[in-house]
Amino acid sequence: MLDKVNRRPSATLPLDERIVLAFEGDDLTVDALTDLLAEVDAESKMAAEACEKAKEALLSPTLRPAALDDAKRFAEAAETRRDRLALAASRLPDRLADARRREQRARIAAEHEAARAERDALAAELASTYPDLARTMVDLLSRLAANNQRIAAIQRSGYMLEPLRSAEAVARSLPANWEVRPASGLASLLLCHLPAFTPDAPQWPPQSGRF
Repeated sequence: MLDKVNRRPSATLPLDERIVLAFEGDDLTVDALTDLLAEVDAESKMAAEACEKAKEALLSPTLRPAALDDAKRFAEAAETRRDRLALAASRLPDRLADARRREQRARIAAEHEAARAERDALAAELASTYPDLARTMVDLLSRLAANNQRIAAIQRSGYMLEPLRSAEAVARSLPANWEVRPASGLASLLLCHLPAFTPDAPQWPPQSGRF
């Protein structure tokens, strides 16, 4: 019988029965067919040797006539077994290749379903998270840009007042004019890009491209 868990022919079955099972269905695993093929190859070699010995015995000049019929039947049976095993050994690799393709397809199908489930979860999370996050960030970046312009206007006035760093410089503990001398290797948040989630949703930079 076929083991429903491992998809292997039960080891209690004769080899010939397990060979039949291997060719009857498409549910044997690669491991099961690999083991079976190794066993059939080994048995096929032994059957070939047994067949040669049976032929030698049949043709032996010391064989008594009374034993001729039995020797002939034994030689024919040995030849038949040799040929059957040889044919099975030659065809089992194709079954093994089929099993490899089935298992590979099954693995890819499982990965496909896992990727689909992950995709759907990410899509739901993105739809529930990004619009509000982008709206919040666009509002914050707009106010940062406006405050930068306000500070720049004061500095252009010519009055001797305490220089003001930008809100971004203060928040990130960066020196004044760090944007024009980015020794830290950091870029301004105002240079980021936040695509609009839908055609009417906010985006950064603004469509005008000015901030």
